[in-house]
Amino acid sequence: MNKKLGFVFAALMAVPATLRGQEKAPAQSAPPAQSAPPANPISASEKGFYSFVSSAVVGAAQKMPEENYSFKPTPEVRTFGQLVGHVADASYSFCSQAIGEANPAKGIEKTKTSKADLVAALKGGVAYCNKAFDSMN
Repeated sequence: MNKKLGFVFAALMAVPATLRGQEKAPAQSAPPAQSAPPANPISASEKGFYSFVSSAVVGAAQKMPEENYSFKPTPEVRTFGQLVGHVADASYSFCSQAIGEANPAKGIEKTKTSKADLVAALKGGVAYCNKAFDSMN
């Protein structure tokens, strides 16, 4: 937590210093050249957001120790492993519908229990959704 806070603080401190540096050298402060917009700006934006979120989910699944995959805060909720399986199931389900294919992987939440199997299924779901995003226009 302290590392993240320190990084944010350093980044915020760098912005004013950068702006002050631009005031001293106006000839060097020309606006940056604009790149061409993506061919499909909406799908490109959504894929970027999906990549950000899916990276966080996969990272959390990888960092959680195997023994905590059975953690259940209350009897009414899923275990951590079941949540990972549920996200993998949802990825395959939604993205197969988006590209008009039959769901290639069903029942991950109900059939996979080990960390290795669940992380592999989650990564597979992310790869499958990336394929779906690449086909969108």
